[in-house]
Amino acid sequence: MVIEADLLLAINLEQDLAAFGYSVYSAPTVAAAEHILDTCRPDLAFLDVAARDGSTSRVAERLSLARIPWVVVSNLKPVPQGQDAIFLSRPFLSKAYYPTQLEAVISAGTSRQPWP
Repeated sequence: MVIEADLLLAINLEQDLAAFGYSVYSAPTVAAAEHILDTCRPDLAFLDVAARDGSTSRVAERLSLARIPWVVVSNLKPVPQGQDAIFLSRPFLSKAYYPTQLEAVISAGTSRQPWP
């Protein structure tokens, strides 16, 4: 699952994940991401800190409770304050990533199941 507000960045990440053999559900909003979580269980999720309708921290909490591994994908690393502190405990992938970095994050995420 990919939660990304920017359509071009979402498409790029979807294509890269598909190249690694993943089927991808994409959501530009928290509401759309929650609908995906209500209807299926992703193997792995990639979340930008902010979706079109606000912080993805609520989705991050749901993923954590469901023990679904997830990765922060953002231009900026989250700061340790408020609800966004949940993002500090997860692997981070800069939006300017190389495919080898994406592959390393996928390997780390899927090998440490279930994440705390």
